[in-house]
Amino acid sequence: LEMVLEDVQRELEVNTEELIKATSEADALRANCEEIESARSKLEETQTQKQAEHDELESSLREAKKTIKELEENENKLQSRLSINKQQVALAMKVLKNVSTTLGIVEVGDSLDGDDIALLSDISSNVESAVESKNKELKVAAWNLTNTINELGILEKKHQQLKDEL
Repeated sequence: LEMVLEDVQRELEVNTEELIKATSEADALRANCEEIESARSKLEETQTQKQAEHDELESSLREAKKTIKELEENENKLQSRLSINKQQVALAMKVLKNVSTTLGIVEVGDSLDGDDIALLSDISSNVESAVESKNKELKVAAWNLTNTINELGILEKKHQQLKDEL
């Protein structure tokens, strides 16, 4: 009995050591699982952040594409306006040439260059002077015409009186 008890005691000691060893291994595995779970949680959080960043970048890309499309449309509109403006400038140059030639002010080239601001200013002031001069001439002519009409009226009255006297 004592021997059995000693065997059981030894077996109990061996089992206790194995239990302590197994408990230690289980604790280490639990700690390892906690670390793995923590790493998995951090990984999921990082993936969520990365997905949010990706979604934000996608949204920014869509906005950038929309802005590029709007800018291209604006560029097309501006190109069209520029073309119209060039046509208007060409027409204005023809008119300017005709006006300056008609008024005998200055010779105008076919296109504008760096000195044309001063040239246009000179032409403008010369046109104003020519218009003022023509207006004065018209006023004088109108005054003369009025005087002539008045004199004609007087002459008609005299003519009528002479007719009546005859």
